[in-house]
Amino acid sequence: AAAIREVYQLALSRLPTRQELRLGQQYLLEQEQLIAAEQMASGKPVKECSLLALAEYCQVILNLDEFLYVE
Repeated sequence: AAAIREVYQLALSRLPTRQELRLGQQYLLEQEQLIAAEQMASGKPVKECSLLALAEYCQVILNLDEFLYVE
């Protein structure tokens, strides 16, 4: 939750809503599982899944209309 709050604060200059926080946590968990599964399937050691998931989440936030356009 702290990482999600920090991403929102840095990228959007605000904290996430409860729903955004919940969805962010769900996204990170699912991405970590997918990354771990991909690493296992390719025979690579499973490592840094949470960091890789967070990097992907940052890409999602940076593609939000709220980040890209001034209202």
